[in-house]
Amino acid sequence: MAFPGLPRRRLDQQRQPMSPAVTPGGAAGKFIGRLVVIQGTGPNTGFFVYNGAAAAGNPPIVAIVAPGVTKDPYGNTVSALMNIGNLAGAHVGWDVNAVQYLADSTGTPRIVFDPGKRLIEFFGAGGPGTAPLITLSPQAGTDSFGEAFLVGITTINTGSGDYCEIDQNVIALGNALFTTSGFIKVQSSTSGVLQFISPQRSIADSVCQLSLIPSTTAQQTAAVDRIQAWDPAGPGATVETWHSLGTLAGYTVTRGRYKMTAEGQVEFDISVTGGGANAAAVNWSTTLAAPYVPTAFYQLPMTTALASPANLPRLSITNAGVVTVAFVANTTAAVTGTALMPLD
Repeated sequence: MAFPGLPRRRLDQQRQPMSPAVTPGGAAGKFIGRLVVIQGTGPNTGFFVYNGAAAAGNPPIVAIVAPGVTKDPYGNTVSALMNIGNLAGAHVGWDVNAVQYLADSTGTPRIVFDPGKRLIEFFGAGGPGTAPLITLSPQAGTDSFGEAFLVGITTINTGSGDYCEIDQNVIALGNALFTTSGFIKVQSSTSGVLQFISPQRSIADSVCQLSLIPSTTAQQTAAVDRIQAWDPAGPGATVETWHSLGTLAGYTVTRGRYKMTAEGQVEFDISVTGGGANAAAVNWSTTLAAPYVPTAFYQLPMTTALASPANLPRLSITNAGVVTVAFVANTTAAVTGTALMPLD
């Protein structure tokens, strides 16, 4: 059966009287709408949700405020841009740069996500502004609090400075952030290097290194893989090779050289022949470079074909790096030998 007149109005066409405004802190009332605009930076500006009655001493558990707003309408501290949870306890927040903070029960941020720096940081009890315990980033840089971070995944002992870094092709374990004094490095690249870099014996020393690298790299010409030392006078630059001891007055020198072994000892290779006018003790013209100088005095035995010499040939090394051949004077005999010398 049809009725005359207009059809019944839809819900969005029905008119209802406006609900009375709800004052801050009111316990009743509701808002239904399609658009909410909050503007301004005053203390009464923002979006706040409270656990219980809104009042001084009961800060909001949800706060969305513009930059510059530091208080809610009741004087409780808030932080721009958005926070969920009590600022004095566990909470999560975002600032105007989209940096996200996750805080523990003390209110100290322990995890920070910084998309602008492509960085995730995990902090100790000191929170941001102290050295992070763990960082994760595809690039190295400085965080928003002035702390440096490495590329990849890095874990740091903030007390000792020991760290472990894993990036795209390197795993490094070190004893101080951003130094090359005492660490293990595994590098998977075109060179393929495993390095063991020992701590410096003194400030004046260069760093001594041990490396295992494949024979196909440009740094090796031998046909077999081997463990060998790096040149301690230039760590990380070149593989260790023989170094000349120079000349020896009164002797013809076939070989007079030294180098660092993979075990951290100095190896000497000597082959000289007396010219008949040599002194009983002759210093080589070249003093050992600092990384090769021992902390104590050493005498290393050599060999000779001379029958029953008055003095057996030996190689002497002082803690000043002076190397001496000691034998009989005015000889035409040869002195030969190889010997290893520890550094301590």
